[in-house]
Amino acid sequence: MSQFFTVLKIDLSMKYYFGVALAVAGLTFCLYQMFFHPLAKYPSPTLAKFTAARAAYYAWKGDVHLDIWLCHKKYEIRSEAMLLTIAGNDTTSTTLGAALFYLGKNLHAYEKLAGEIRSKFRVVDEIGQDKTLRNCHYLHGCIYESLRMSPPVGSSMWREVGPGGTSIDGEYIPCGYGVGTGIYSIHHNAEYFPRPHDFIPERWLSEKDGFICKEQADIASAAYIPFSAGTRACLGRHLAITELLATIAALVLLYDFRISHTGNGELGSGHALGRNGRTNPGEFQLYDRVTSGKKGPILQLRSRKGN
Repeated sequence: MSQFFTVLKIDLSMKYYFGVALAVAGLTFCLYQMFFHPLAKYPSPTLAKFTAARAAYYAWKGDVHLDIWLCHKKYEIRSEAMLLTIAGNDTTSTTLGAALFYLGKNLHAYEKLAGEIRSKFRVVDEIGQDKTLRNCHYLHGCIYESLRMSPPVGSSMWREVGPGGTSIDGEYIPCGYGVGTGIYSIHHNAEYFPRPHDFIPERWLSEKDGFICKEQADIASAAYIPFSAGTRACLGRHLAITELLATIAALVLLYDFRISHTGNGELGSGHALGRNGRTNPGEFQLYDRVTSGKKGPILQLRSRKGN
């Protein structure tokens, strides 16, 4: 009998020590993941680990609460909101500046846009995200043309050459090399966009209202990539267009404006004595700094009575 108790005691002791060792190892692993892992200094993964640990605890108890799922959903909503509004702040302001520059430089486009906006809206409170604003076709054309001429991210979309390599213009490029063409260069290629250095919103309208045929319009649409393309395309492109539509419509309805006639009125323009590619006074000048840096434009505004 005593031998039985001795064996039982040893067996229970082994289970106890094994359980303690397993718990210590698990705790050590969790602490490492939360505080010492290379990604631990970034808050999002750390907070997600705490949430996952809480979810695992309730799952072990057989009591999976809905609030765990809601916590993840709230976190995702906050993350998406920050990404769409903060990350797109600089690029949207660049496009807005470009659009105002081109409208100030091209009186015919400004007058045509003013006629469209002021015929559809009487007061600024009527400007909303409804079909009336969406049906302002010339406004859409002005925004698309501004994005074409002055893309807020105009640098190359780099892609890695796949197995077997590729040939471009007779030049062989091995597998693994990065290749790319600047968005600005594509948008100023006359094969895709006739008169590429002219501000022509009509190129984005229907064949009836525009100046190009349907075949040319299809080519232009395929080459138009201000928000990049594929899986790396800008997530906030629809929000950006919505912001630009509402902002420009409100400005045109509330004010008459023009490029400043003072000494700084040419800020943002190209100059005849500028470097190669910066000699066009009718093109809003951008500077590649991940996104596009800019200077100007400087406008003079006059409030319209009754708005």
